[in-house]
Amino acid sequence: TGADKAVSVIGLGAMGSGIARTLLEAGCQVSVWNRSRGKVDALVSEGAVACKSPADAVDANSSVIVCLTDYAAWKAIIEANELSDCFDGTCIIQLTTGTIDAVQEHAVFIEEHGGRIADGAVMCYPRDLGTDAGSLLMAGSPGVLEACDPLLRILAPTWTNLGEDIRIIHLPGEPFVD
Repeated sequence: TGADKAVSVIGLGAMGSGIARTLLEAGCQVSVWNRSRGKVDALVSEGAVACKSPADAVDANSSVIVCLTDYAAWKAIIEANELSDCFDGTCIIQLTTGTIDAVQEHAVFIEEHGGRIADGAVMCYPRDLGTDAGSLLMAGSPGVLEACDPLLRILAPTWTNLGEDIRIIHLPGEPFVD
């Protein structure tokens, strides 16, 4: 269960709200932030904790799920809220849409600022999160993915580990192809 898990969710569009609700339903303590307060208030009414700023969301928990439209939006939030020095010891579970170049640039940025990163993609509808139809593709170092595993399994019980380098495609039972 998620009863002993605490996580922040930044970005409460359809997918981010679905992620937060799934975690709440699993018993997690969920802190939320979004640019529009109405989306925060809706989740607070379901048991989430409101954060006044993205910095509060990052400070609230050592695991932070970011689910925004793209990396430009996340970069703008980081810059506008001076978050660069807030990532020390934080694990960012990045579920924002972006190119491989943006993903890699972001990973370097987070790691250079003391954070850890698991980057991925949600491959299902929000209603499928937390069910056997839930699907996540995740990449990151083995230690980070292992640490994130309990939260990821709440969202997608059989999430897929893509390994450390998302540029490498590997199918079970086949050799690595670059």
